[in-house]
Amino acid sequence: MCASLGVSMVGNFQMDNLLIAHYIGAGLAFVLGTVYSWMQVYLSYSLLVYMCSRAMFYFRIVCSFITTLFLIGTLVGAQLYQNNNKQVLSFRLLSTISEWIMALGLAVLFATFASEFKATKVEKPRISIIQEKLSSR
Repeated sequence: MCASLGVSMVGNFQMDNLLIAHYIGAGLAFVLGTVYSWMQVYLSYSLLVYMCSRAMFYFRIVCSFITTLFLIGTLVGAQLYQNNNKQVLSFRLLSTISEWIMALGLAVLFATFASEFKATKVEKPRISIIQEKLSSR
C-alpha cells in the first residue's frame, strides 16, 4: 500500500517541481518495493514444497538482486548529482535509468505470482451462530 502511494507521489511530483515529495515517494516506492521483493523470496523458499517451483524461487532471487543492485545505483546517482551542484547530468541519467530498471524488475517479480494465484482458491467465509449461546445471556 505504501509503495503504491510512493509510485503515485513520484509520478505526480517531478524532481524539478517538488524535490522533497519526489524523494519521499521514491523512497516509499523503491525501498519498500525492494524489501517486499526479498520478503517474497523468503516466502517462496517457505512454499517450495507446496506451491513454488525451485526455478521460480531462483528467478525471484535474480529479480530481487537486480532490484537491490539498481536501488543502490539510484541512490548513488542521486547523491552524486546533488553533490556536484546538479551540473553533471550523467549522474542524473544514471539515477533515472536505474529507477526504470528497478521498476521493471519489480514488475517482472509481480508477474511471477500469476501461477500461484491460479492455484489458489478463495471461498467466502461461513459464519454460524449458535442459538444456545445467545439465549443464555
